[in-house]
Amino acid sequence: MRKKNLISSLLIVTVLMTQGFVFQGCKKQPVQDKQEKEFIIGEIITKNGVYEKEGEEMYYGSKLAVDEINDNDGVLIDGEKYHLKLITVDDESNPDMAKNLYKSLIDEGAQVLVAPVSTDSCKAVESLAYEDNIPMLISSVTSDEVGKFDNSFRLCLSDEQKGMEAADEAFYHMNSRKAVILYHESSQEMMESYANEYIKNGGSIVGQEQCSGDLESLTYCVNRIRASGADVIFIPEQRDFSKAVMDFMEQQQLGVSVVTSENWDGMKVNEYVYLRGIAYPKTYTDKFSGFSNMYFGEYEEMPNQEAAEGYDTIYAIVNALNEAGNTDCDLQICAMSNIVFDGITGKEIHFSETGKCKRNVEFVRLR
Repeated sequence: MRKKNLISSLLIVTVLMTQGFVFQGCKKQPVQDKQEKEFIIGEIITKNGVYEKEGEEMYYGSKLAVDEINDNDGVLIDGEKYHLKLITVDDESNPDMAKNLYKSLIDEGAQVLVAPVSTDSCKAVESLAYEDNIPMLISSVTSDEVGKFDNSFRLCLSDEQKGMEAADEAFYHMNSRKAVILYHESSQEMMESYANEYIKNGGSIVGQEQCSGDLESLTYCVNRIRASGADVIFIPEQRDFSKAVMDFMEQQQLGVSVVTSENWDGMKVNEYVYLRGIAYPKTYTDKFSGFSNMYFGEYEEMPNQEAAEGYDTIYAIVNALNEAGNTDCDLQICAMSNIVFDGITGKEIHFSETGKCKRNVEFVRLR
């Protein structure tokens, strides 16, 4: 199935209120034909709106995993085979729409929720899922504003975790002692986390500069960094911004190492000699090669991080079902805290008591 066909086949659900009876997640499930057992996964993405690219990629990754599992006879739960049914709806980056669509997914019998890709939409549905006791998987929202309930589990690292990991990398592995934080529109949580961890380790924050990315701003920030005596720059931004900064640093012959919070996987960074001072988190495991080949064969393009996280999210759900041996929501939630699995985005992926993703984070350092 090709990409354009998949988009057109998304099931966009509207809220249907039946007379006197609405299914409430795991509390009441539709009666199923004994010959055909289904486990229903509800997924809220953005097909149209600010986060449409992220939503599209997450859907492709999760759909790929669902098809792969069903092609291999589904999931065996308490001696019975279940096929996975993925119902995907489009919130158009609108939190109010996300809340209505969540209710429609519950009406359709969803037994677990894959959360929206935007922070605002995710926040809008998280409390509803908690009230209904629906397990909720957060694939790509990094903000620490979400993931506050015991039914929520985050597959990606939070902003706080990203800041801490980058600080440890800079201090212990890059042997830096004076850091500047250079940002554009980054999360305050990530910057504070980096600063707190770096200082706790024994380093000093000698500057924090906001840069718009234009020539005047870059010139001003580079001159300030040069004067600060910093031996590392933390850039908590996407790689396009980081690369623009490093391009300018090369032109200005500013030879300070850089650590970023976002991955550079997929860029031919070895072609840029001046990037040898950069360290970035490794996003994918050795499984990525097989996954990317399968993804390319289906969609004729290479996957990004959201696709890999969508794929791993489905396997987290399946691992929890296997652990629980039951589709009951309470048992699924308990089981999530006990699973450990190797995914595309990390090895030994598991969840903390607060639902945060725990995995070994490795950095790629170009010297």
